[in-house]
Amino acid sequence: MTAFKQDSDGDKIVENGSFVILDDLATETSQRLRNKFRFFLGEWHLDPRQGFPLLEQVLIKSPDLRHLRVLFRETIEGDEGVSSLDELTFDFDTQQRILTVSFFCTLIDGSTLDIADFILGENL
Repeated sequence: MTAFKQDSDGDKIVENGSFVILDDLATETSQRLRNKFRFFLGEWHLDPRQGFPLLEQVLIKSPDLRHLRVLFRETIEGDEGVSSLDELTFDFDTQQRILTVSFFCTLIDGSTLDIADFILGENL
């Protein structure tokens, strides 16, 4: 797997006139999953079926947390770098409609990935 390193806004990082290539599976998988969760369903005009239903099913007044758990589990476990999802927790702020997701997974190379307090809904 080869991926370009991105900053927190999703822009590719350039150093000395060249894109930075990721060489760590955990960092690459983390970046890829964060991108998947921020890619709105229907955002890509060439295939509107692609994307994560953030606005339709996550950041709504009363989301179905059991269904969200299934969506997140399928997305994480379906990633090419993930071997197993070991833990998944949610904290939903109903007033501000912000979902904080934390998860721990084992990667295909045997290493682990621990994402704590990944926030969906801020600055939308």
